[in-house]
Amino acid sequence: MAAISKAYGKLAQHLFLGRINWQAEGGSTIKCALLKNTYIPDQDTDTTWEDISSHEVSGTGYTPGGNTLVLRDVAYDPDTNTLKVDAEDTLWPELTLTARHSVVYVEGATDAESWLIAYTDFGVDKPLEEESLKVIFNIAGIVSVSVA
Repeated sequence: MAAISKAYGKLAQHLFLGRINWQAEGGSTIKCALLKNTYIPDQDTDTTWEDISSHEVSGTGYTPGGNTLVLRDVAYDPDTNTLKVDAEDTLWPELTLTARHSVVYVEGATDAESWLIAYTDFGVDKPLEEESLKVIFNIAGIVSVSVA
């Protein structure tokens, strides 16, 4: 099974309410965390880190909450009428754990204010024994929004 990535349903609402400030400099702290196979994504009901954090992996080489992402500014392509929301790929160099999903979210003041952005289901469990894991974001961005 190939990896599948999707945005959470309330992403646009969070953006328009100013809960996510996606800027390369001075914006929100955006993180990428790894989850176990016990997590079953629900685009409509999963809204905050509090909703899903109980499924976070633990193991050698992994820091709870995941990696902080290096953001790229939002880009608009007038030829395709799309917004591209993106960040640098993220790497965990030596993990000993099993992961099934990655989740991108805003680190808020509390878990209940840490808004979910997008997730990827790797399609299979990834058992790692002192191995690296790199989450490579799509060339179209973590999220691509059509404004047409």
